[in-house]
Amino acid sequence: MSRPAPEEFPRSPSKEAGPAPRSRRPESPDSNLTVQEIFEHLVPGRDLLPSPPPIPTRPASPDRPPSPHRTTQPPPPPKMSKGQSIPKIEPKLGGKNNYAQWMPSIEQTLSSYEHEEETIWEIVTGRVKDPDSEAKGKSADAKVKHWRIDNNFAILTIKRNCESEAVDVIGLARTANEAYLKLQAKYAEKKISTLIALVINIIKTSY
Repeated sequence: MSRPAPEEFPRSPSKEAGPAPRSRRPESPDSNLTVQEIFEHLVPGRDLLPSPPPIPTRPASPDRPPSPHRTTQPPPPPKMSKGQSIPKIEPKLGGKNNYAQWMPSIEQTLSSYEHEEETIWEIVTGRVKDPDSEAKGKSADAKVKHWRIDNNFAILTIKRNCESEAVDVIGLARTANEAYLKLQAKYAEKKISTLIALVINIIKTSY
C-alpha cells in the first residue's frame, strides 16, 4: 500500500529574496495637471495667481533733455552786447610806462563787439568812418545812428580804462579815433626812422 505524498505548504519568502514589490497606485488622470489647472477645475472662472497689471509706458516728450551719452554740438559762443556795463581792463592806462601793454588789451576788448560787418575797434582806428556825410534816406539815418552809438561806447570804454593823466590827454575828443590818435601821439614810442626823418626835415629848413 503506497504512502500519500506529503502536502506542500507555501514557503515564506526569505530575507535574501528582498522585499516584496509594492503594488503601484493607478495614476489619476489629473496627476499631470499643474496647480493652476487644478484650481481652475475646482473654481472655474478664477485664477489662482492673477497676472500683474501692465506697466504703463511713458510717451516720449519733445522737451525731454537729451541723453548724456548722446553727442551734441556745443552752443555757439555768446556775442558781446553793448547793453552791458562798460568793460574794465586791469591795469588802466597810466602813461608811457604801460601804454605798450595796455593797447593790445583795449584792442582785444573792443574787437569783441560787432559793428555791422566790422567791429567797434575799426571805428577806433578810423577804418570805419562817420557815414553822416554820405547819409541819404531812412536806412542811412539808421546807419548814422548806429555808428554814433558805437562810437560813444568806444570813447567811454577807453576813458573808463585810463588813469586821470590819460583822460586829460583825450580831453574833449568827439570820436574814438581822435582819442586813439591823441594817446598814440603822447605815449607811443617813436620809431628811429621817424626820428631820422624829423631831424632831416629840421636840417633842411634851417639852411
